[in-house]
Amino acid sequence: MNLTRDRILDTLIAVLLEIQHDIVDEPERISEETVPIGDLSDFDSLASVEATVAILVALGFEVDEFPSYPSLFISRQQSALTVGQVADRISRLNSRRN
Repeated sequence: MNLTRDRILDTLIAVLLEIQHDIVDEPERISEETVPIGDLSDFDSLASVEATVAILVALGFEVDEFPSYPSLFISRQQSALTVGQVADRISRLNSRRN
């Protein structure tokens, strides 16, 4: 499946907004520069694992295509990533499946 970065970004933001809707009364503004772990209320490493699964499923990834690490939102150096950086990670995952 050919996923453009814009489609990935739109899906990523939509999933984050849906998760935020379940957590807070009024979801916060989310952009490419948002760092979900730290910028969004009650979005922690556990929520990031849930979001990782939801985003990959929404984009049509199969379970065997999921990354070996549990969260797309945390770098290998254990730092929180921006929405744009997460979209780039998903783009790289997608390029490996084609």
